[in-house]
Amino acid sequence: MHRRVAVTPSPADVRQEHLPLPTAHCPLSTTHYPLIEPHMRQPDIEIYLKDAEQPAIAAWLSQALGPCTDWQQKGQTFQCTAGQIPVIWLPKAVGKWHSLLLDSDDTPWADDLECARAAFAALGVEVRCAPGGWDEEESEEEADHWIRISADGEESIVWRTG
Repeated sequence: MHRRVAVTPSPADVRQEHLPLPTAHCPLSTTHYPLIEPHMRQPDIEIYLKDAEQPAIAAWLSQALGPCTDWQQKGQTFQCTAGQIPVIWLPKAVGKWHSLLLDSDDTPWADDLECARAAFAALGVEVRCAPGGWDEEESEEEADHWIRISADGEESIVWRTG
C-alpha cells in the first residue's frame, strides 16, 4: 500500500515570475506542482561573520558537519576539518569581519546564503554573504552587492570590501 504525501513547495522554492510555471503530475496525488529547477550547488561556501569567536565557530561546525579537528595556524589563517570538509578561518579578513570558507561542495548548504542563514540561527551574530556564486568576470559594482543577515532580518546591501 502506498502512502499519499502532499508536497507543498515553500515560498523560497517557487519562482517569483508572472508567467505560468510548467507543472508535473505527482503519481501519488491528484495535485500538480510547479517544476522547480534543481538548485545548483556552489563549489565552496564563504561567509563573513562579525563578532564571532573561533571556539563558537568550531562548536557550530562540529554540530553541523561533524567533529572539528584542532585549528592549525598557517600564516594569518586557521585551518581545520569539520567532518570531511576542509575549513579555512581568516580573522578580521575585512575590518571586524571574519571569513569562513568551507572548501567543498559537499556541505548541508547548497550556497552561501543557506549557510549564512544557518550560521546566524546558530551563533546569533551578523553574517554577510554574496547573493550568488562569485564570478571573476562580474563588475566591481556587482561585486559590492551582499546579503546581510542580522537580528533586523535579511537585506540586500552594498558593501565595499576593497
